[in-house]
Amino acid sequence: MNHQEIIYGSSKQWTTHVSDVLVIGGGFSGLWAAIKASEAGGVSVNLVDKGYFGSTSHSFYAGGGMVVLMPEDNLDEWVEDIARANENIADKEAIRAVLKNSYQRMKDYEAMGVCFPKVDGEYRRLRSRGVKKVKLLGSADGGGKAMVVALHKEAIRRGVSINNRIFIIDLLLSPDGEIGGAIGVDIDDFQFHVFRARVTILATNSGSFRGHHLASDQQGTGVFVAFEAGATLRNAEFHYINIRPTRFEIEGSGIFPKFGARWSNADNEYFMDKYAPEEKDHASNHRIVTAMAREALAGKAPMGFDTPSLSEEGRRGFRETMMSHGWMKLIYNKLRHDGIDFLREKIEWNAAYETNRVGIHTDLSGKAHGVERLYAAGMARAFIPNMLTGFSIAYTTWSGYVAGEAVAGKVKEMDLPEIDLQQILLKKEKFLQPLSRKGGTTPDDVVEKLQKAIFPANVLILVKEEKLQAALQEVKKISAELVPQMTAPDLHELIKARETETMLVAAELTLRASMLRKESRPAIF
Repeated sequence: MNHQEIIYGSSKQWTTHVSDVLVIGGGFSGLWAAIKASEAGGVSVNLVDKGYFGSTSHSFYAGGGMVVLMPEDNLDEWVEDIARANENIADKEAIRAVLKNSYQRMKDYEAMGVCFPKVDGEYRRLRSRGVKKVKLLGSADGGGKAMVVALHKEAIRRGVSINNRIFIIDLLLSPDGEIGGAIGVDIDDFQFHVFRARVTILATNSGSFRGHHLASDQQGTGVFVAFEAGATLRNAEFHYINIRPTRFEIEGSGIFPKFGARWSNADNEYFMDKYAPEEKDHASNHRIVTAMAREALAGKAPMGFDTPSLSEEGRRGFRETMMSHGWMKLIYNKLRHDGIDFLREKIEWNAAYETNRVGIHTDLSGKAHGVERLYAAGMARAFIPNMLTGFSIAYTTWSGYVAGEAVAGKVKEMDLPEIDLQQILLKKEKFLQPLSRKGGTTPDDVVEKLQKAIFPANVLILVKEEKLQAALQEVKKISAELVPQMTAPDLHELIKARETETMLVAAELTLRASMLRKESRPAIF
């Protein structure tokens, strides 16, 4: 088979797909990017997702609450409120744009059939955690699932080509160093796919270290393949350490206090009175996390919400807001069947690493710095450390919308970058290397060692420089000694090996950036 057949068509080695726009990631931001890019006449869009697009992303399992600036709200006050919640490490121009457009995006969701709850004809609104002015709409009927399904249908209606269950191994570069697409592998049949495009929009999620059941599939490979291709990253020192029940998954750490629930330790003390005297249990997430770490180190774990003290009105309010629909209702009913009622008994909650906040540095439209023909949206794009309850949906919606809109207006004026055949072969060969290794270590073993290095409370929560230094040395040792030995008997383990490589890059960047930031800021104490 000659060079042209391999690059442009199908072969025994891979199948090639050519489009104007390639979108990687099928959550809120990826779906919005694909929809907006496809609005321009004659623009072809390929969307690639490592799951079934629109049904396996973090967006699908979101609660569905969305921060929306209503016409009667004060934009300037809300911008400053969110900036303060992020210790003023915040892109105020982007925050303003998210808020300014949030009402129309909410109306777009409603036009697609999504319903936000109302009481006596007025939207149900709650104050978001860690702020004084900002409010979110109550969860959409059906939660994140309903919102994603609506976007899914709209993308199909607009002719977006869907490529499910394809794991992107790497981005492809033209001879000029511009992004020309990506190479991926089909998770079901082990077939390779080359996606060529005039412009690529990266809309993958944040990275994790498999430290939390909520984020076990979020490995942030998209951000780091972009980094390897030349993109500039920001916010490596920040992370989102969430608070979740130890034994099962429910949302509500930011919503429970709205209905009267209070954080208490093993001695039944309301410990947030000590750490945030003004905000108390309504404090921002990172303040609660650091408080929990200090309480645990003082021997006052386990901790949880004092739900036995909730009023019946408070319990009813939480049920109506969070459990009248979607997966939360299913989990609540299953737990009740098993004899557990977390609205009446205190259960253990823990601070656990969910995702890092490192992302691609972009301009306001999402155009990446450091490399051409690449845009970023959603959690792949650097934004703010503390997303606030409900603000993540508003942000991912906006960032996907503006990236797709920006690309649609210029993509037809751009040529299709050339891709070198040898580059594709080398990336494929590198990905397959763990298959040929015998007697080495597994990706799970490497991740476990990585977790032991970076998860102690005095490394990434209550930050100590000497602990950062020690963790960095351990991460570098793991990268040098264990990564070259990683083995993989099948495709599943091959994908985990590639994810593990990017986790180690993320860990090193996080530790180095944390040492550079000397002052106390969100998640850096």
